[in-house]
Amino acid sequence: MALPSASPALADAAGKGGDYVPLGGGVRVLDTANGVGTTAGVRGPNSTTTFQVEGVGTVPVGNVSAVLVDITTKAPTAVTFLTLWAGDVATRPGVGTLNVTPNENISNSAIVEVGANGKLSLYNYLGNVNVLVDVQGYFTTVTGPSGPGGFVPVPSNPTLVSTGSGIGVPVGTIPAGGSRTVSLLGGIVPAGSPAVFVDLQVAGATAAGWVGTSPTGGSGQLSSLEFGVGTTSSGTSIRIAADGRANIVNNSTVAISMLVRLQGYFTATNTQGAGLRPLLRRLIDVTLPANGIVDVAVGGTNGLPVKGIAGAALNFTAGSPTESGYLKAWPLNSAEPTSSVATWPTDKQRGGMAIVKPGTDGKIRVKSVSAGTVRLLVDLQGWFSDPLPSLAPARFSPTSVLQPAPSGSAQGTIEYTYVDNLGTVRLGHQTSVDDFGSVQWSTAAGNEAFTGQPGLSQLSDGRVQVAAQHADGDVWAIGQTSAGGAAWGAWSDLGGSMTSTPTQVTLANGTTVIFAVDDEGKLWHYRPVTSTSYWRSLGDQDLVGPITTVAVQQGVQLFARDTTGAIRTALYATDGSMSAWTTVGGTGIADRPAVVVYPGYRLRVFVRAGDGTVQTKLQDTTGGWPADWDTVGAFTVAGAPAAILDPVLGRLAVVARGTDGEVYRVFEAGQGTGTWGNWALVNPDVSDPAATDPTVVPFTNGSGQSWLIVFRNANDATRVYQRQVPTAALQAKSATAAPAFAGHTLPMPPDAN
Repeated sequence: MALPSASPALADAAGKGGDYVPLGGGVRVLDTANGVGTTAGVRGPNSTTTFQVEGVGTVPVGNVSAVLVDITTKAPTAVTFLTLWAGDVATRPGVGTLNVTPNENISNSAIVEVGANGKLSLYNYLGNVNVLVDVQGYFTTVTGPSGPGGFVPVPSNPTLVSTGSGIGVPVGTIPAGGSRTVSLLGGIVPAGSPAVFVDLQVAGATAAGWVGTSPTGGSGQLSSLEFGVGTTSSGTSIRIAADGRANIVNNSTVAISMLVRLQGYFTATNTQGAGLRPLLRRLIDVTLPANGIVDVAVGGTNGLPVKGIAGAALNFTAGSPTESGYLKAWPLNSAEPTSSVATWPTDKQRGGMAIVKPGTDGKIRVKSVSAGTVRLLVDLQGWFSDPLPSLAPARFSPTSVLQPAPSGSAQGTIEYTYVDNLGTVRLGHQTSVDDFGSVQWSTAAGNEAFTGQPGLSQLSDGRVQVAAQHADGDVWAIGQTSAGGAAWGAWSDLGGSMTSTPTQVTLANGTTVIFAVDDEGKLWHYRPVTSTSYWRSLGDQDLVGPITTVAVQQGVQLFARDTTGAIRTALYATDGSMSAWTTVGGTGIADRPAVVVYPGYRLRVFVRAGDGTVQTKLQDTTGGWPADWDTVGAFTVAGAPAAILDPVLGRLAVVARGTDGEVYRVFEAGQGTGTWGNWALVNPDVSDPAATDPTVVPFTNGSGQSWLIVFRNANDATRVYQRQVPTAALQAKSATAAPAFAGHTLPMPPDAN
């Protein structure tokens, strides 16, 4: 199933704002030398300066999510880095905004989230330095049918201006104090666009200076790039006139050569373009060899979707270079560009900002073009969101149930979770395993909407975690605050933008993994790696989720339908590696399969075939699968079957919802025979129709091991049938009595009555 597109395609399509308003001439919000925004004086080592942004100049008060700024250093006395971040966040993030060496006046652009107090904070690591911060424009939090627009990427990065090649201007340098009027449309940017985002490069300068820009007919220069001796480049925003023209001014004592390469543009209307979501995170810190290449995951990290990112605002830092060089960055599996995102001379660290659209698997490729090594740091400053899907809550999706391993000698609780027909995630905590009236229900996430069956597993620390699919396709997770407790923490958006609901499993080594399938049939896993977790692709197999998992010796065996309705399987090892997929077979299979593990780790698969019968296959002793399916009795079912190895009889049991809505069960005729008895009602005494497919789960109480059948009825009440352990009293009633089930109704969630 393809994700539906959102409509209308506003820049603020998710209702979270993010449209861009460029400011003419810029607004200086900080000048430490002259006391603008702070007390006058250099910023010393390990110092933090917090200063006002909202309400300064033409920056409004309120409705500002982030600002696009130019940050410039003046006369630093040491190798240092500076960081800008939201002024209401006390803890400095572990990222950099600008890296400089002594006595260099250098600038960089940055997108910075504004604190709720309307302020930014600035940190200086070492030495003394004066700092200028100019706001080039701001991003709004408001939404609506009118107003500014969003960002449109241009991944090919065409050259709009080259004084050396005569592109956009006559061949020749721009003289000291001189200017050029250039067109920045390039046949790509529509007339009326208020601003473009470009890589601005000054090459071969013999003295320092700065480049100012302004739209033709406008007043005041916006400081776009402070450059040093040699080649300096950075991403920057240039405000343009309605006809696409702008003035570029060389504010230095020497002639300069210049390149302007287009990375994207901002639209004049919010019916086009992507809205900004500010987010400050480090993505990678690695040393590259000469001409080294590294692929950097952007999509699927830090709560981002794996798709739907029009552009990622990234700061690239080249640290400790042994030779001069420059960095390139482009979407993975796209053509390598000629443009750079940062340049550096030998032994001098430099950085540059760029907006790059992620490519395959949400990744970008970064290349160091240098004969020496360089330390590469890539920091995310925000991302531009394309219109996201809006998934309606699935009606009567199944309930997930788990009895966690107990703490100490206590019997384990029973945990329930489902998404109701309004999209609310319900979290049920049964404190007493023998008292089905002891369930305590919780609801979290406010008015956020979810869909489908949640994933459920126990973490290595004993807490239980739930993973559910949000209406925008992302996967969210929530965990208990303590093992065995009834309280839950806050939801966390894990990103992803998947088509299928998540399947969650905890491996034998304690690692919890979430699996989901995207709209291209590609399988992804979300797996902790040191302190970072993000979605990683496991390859394109044309799958249809959700995934079924069962524990085996080497990890978990995955089962999924493909787009032809056949079942495929692969081993996901404990270390995260994958085997090749093999075909189990079938055509027209309509639902996720059920799988049971026999002793010796032989697997039996159950499916609902195209004709509505339940069919099964048993893995052979070599790990292969027979060609033919066996039918489990002459019975037609209405949904996905569930299966379990009965711990009392040692025989398989299959449970399914019939076409009449009633829940039926069938038992294997004998242990391991693969032949079946007759399908019969779970409750033969009274009609008890189900609105959801049933779930089966093993559990243990004071009487020993048993299992439960769980479903919800049309009133969304949760019904539980407990498999009764056969006793002498039960057997005395009838030598041919079918296994008995005792029915229970769980309390309704308090706000669902």
